Amino acid sequence: MIEMTLLKVNTDLPLKIGFASHQNAVAVLHELTLENPGDEPLRNLTVKLSTEPTFLETKIWKIDVIEPGTSIRVSDCNVKLEGASSISC
Repeated sequence: MIEMTLLKVNTDLPLKIGFASHQNAVAVLHELTLENPGDEPLRNLTVKLSTEPTFLETKIWKIDVIEPGTSIRVSDCNVKLEGASSISC
């Protein structure tokens, strides 16, 4: 039997992302929080953000550990619109 511990992902995203967002450098990802609701530490995580269809450049975060019952707030919310400059939270 294989037990899996789930990762809870909480985000704060704008309701709409469009051309005006791009021109006004509106942050695409305001906040990203990762929570471990399980009983075991989550180690060596890779969290990947991508969109379909592609309108954001793929972003990857490496997380060393999230202890049981805790959460971490990802400080690097810098996500780029495809073909655009960086837009930070």
